[in-house]
Amino acid sequence: MTWFRMLRTMVRGVKEDPEFRALAGAVGSLLVVGTVFYALNQDWSLVDSFYFSVTTLTTVGFGISPPRETGQSSPPSPTNSPGSGCWSSS
Repeated sequence: MTWFRMLRTMVRGVKEDPEFRALAGAVGSLLVVGTVFYALNQDWSLVDSFYFSVTTLTTVGFGISPPRETGQSSPPSPTNSPGSGCWSSS
């Protein structure tokens, strides 16, 4: 029941509140950009790319580091700085 209420509140917020709509659009866009970035740049599956996009955007991290091949460094994600701005504005 609680998940249903949260989902209903989010849908209502997207419909009625322009600031919430902008923030939800920004977060969604950053997730798409990060997923595509990781999938193309690191040759990861879409599921792995989405997982790392979410953990990067929310700055949770879970204490894991992305897998790397020898001599390959992971470039910074394009969602790091904008993601922090989205969460701080909410």
